Amino acid sequence: MDVAGVVRQGSNISSLVMDSDRAWRELTDREEADGY
Repeated sequence: MDVAGVVRQGSNISSLVMDSDRAWRELTDREEADGY
């Protein structure tokens, strides 16, 4: 794989991690608001 492909895949992975982290924080915030 060429360097551009590696960089593109790496940025995709990091954005996936950020999206899942944001979704997880929103989920835990919602649960705390509900009193769990």
